[in-house]
Amino acid sequence: MNKEEIGEILKQAEKLVADNIKDESLKVKAFELAYNELLGKIMPPVTKESHTLTSGQHQQVKKSESIVEHCKRFKINNEIDRTLIFASFLEKQEGQNYFITKNIQDCYFKAKEKQPPNIPDKISKNISKGFIMESNEKPKSGKGYVLTRTGEEEVKKLELKNE
Repeated sequence: MNKEEIGEILKQAEKLVADNIKDESLKVKAFELAYNELLGKIMPPVTKESHTLTSGQHQQVKKSESIVEHCKRFKINNEIDRTLIFASFLEKQEGQNYFITKNIQDCYFKAKEKQPPNIPDKISKNISKGFIMESNEKPKSGKGYVLTRTGEEEVKKLELKNE
């Protein structure tokens, strides 16, 4: 992409924001979103492991790990462990600040694992072990949860070591 194309995208984004948004505090974020949207239509997102920079160096692009790949890295003894590993996936790979029971249910579906009958019980058992606690951030309904430091340490203990 050359300078003229980028300049044109910048002008389009600027025009979209200037014509439609009056609040100055929102203009910067709106411009960023409009620019990225327009840029994304011209340049597809990078999906390779790495790409070449103009200086000839390579920059590593972190690929997100699927939930199945994430689970394969751990010794999961039971559904309580699996719930803990799913919680770590949601926090570390998905970047969620907290999770709810529905998020864990979705993990079972995405991992193509049979869902146990009572997921809240598995979360509760992790809470009683000190691995999960209620989040300070409250979801719209129900309870939000986060891993504790002890829970993060337990996840590390369950991780299979490469031999």
